[in-house]
Amino acid sequence: MKTLNKIGGIIAIAIILSGAIPQAHAGPGPRVYTPVVTMEEANALKEGDQIAVETCGVITLMEVDKSRSILHRFYCPQIHREFHVMSVGEAGKTHAEGSYVLVDDDGEEGHLAVLK
Repeated sequence: MKTLNKIGGIIAIAIILSGAIPQAHAGPGPRVYTPVVTMEEANALKEGDQIAVETCGVITLMEVDKSRSILHRFYCPQIHREFHVMSVGEAGKTHAEGSYVLVDDDGEEGHLAVLK
C-alpha cells in the first residue's frame, strides 16, 4: 500500500509541476494583414511587401513585384478576371478621392491588405 501511495504522490507532483512550467511556443507571434484603403497607403508599398488581395471571395497571397503593378492592376488567377485601380467617379460608383479600390469590368470590387 505504501508503494501505491508513493506512486500516486509522485504522479500528483508530476501533474502539478507540468502545469507550473511555462510552455514554449516556437516561431514568431501572430502577424496581421492591414487593409489598404487609400492611394497614399498603396503608394507606400515596397517591393517584397507581403500582400493579400480579395476578389469575389477569393484571397490571393503574394509579394509586391518590382514594378509595383498592384498600384495599377491585378489579374486574379483563380477566377480569371482582370481588376484595375478605379479612378474617382468611374462606372457611376462613388468613392472618396484618394481611395484605393480595385474593380473589374463588371463592377465587382477587390480589396488589398498588407502584412504588418
